[in-house]
Amino acid sequence: MKYLDIEDEENYLHIMTRDPSWLFVYWDIDDSFAKEEEIKHGVDPVGNQWVLRLFSLKNATNHDIAIDLNSKNWYVPVEPGNEYESSIGFVDKSGEFIEVVRGDKAVTSSIGISRIVDPKWKMPEEIFYSLISPYKFKSVFSMSSLIYSDSEWANVNWPLFQSVSSTDSPKSPRIIA
Repeated sequence: MKYLDIEDEENYLHIMTRDPSWLFVYWDIDDSFAKEEEIKHGVDPVGNQWVLRLFSLKNATNHDIAIDLNSKNWYVPVEPGNEYESSIGFVDKSGEFIEVVRGDKAVTSSIGISRIVDPKWKMPEEIFYSLISPYKFKSVFSMSSLIYSDSEWANVNWPLFQSVSSTDSPKSPRIIA
């Protein structure tokens, strides 16, 4: 049986859902490949800024995060209940994003108890209420009250895309767009 060995892959980008509010992104882009791409697109390698781009399929928006290619991975806070596409590239002098490596897609689940209720899995009330006590709800008599409404989600202040690298990077993370 052959196991997946990411060491065999060249110039890859992968994205995984850590939990509903966070994605873990990791990559390996060879230095010589990165320099070739910069030269090919006429970008000055010294002043060039590499970018991790997440595209929200739900909102149809791009979120660019300045990265150091050598950090190899990043944790990114995201909106729950969304789907994201990933890519790494750089921004040229005109401000255009040049994609170099395209990554996977990731889906984040919604926060809270599922809206799907199966009567076969009903639990005693005291256990149910002990499990839901940390969640926001309007009435203990309504299962649907445990779910944030769309208007409530709109008012949640998510710390979107103030990313964190898991290694000591010479460049601090910052938001580009």
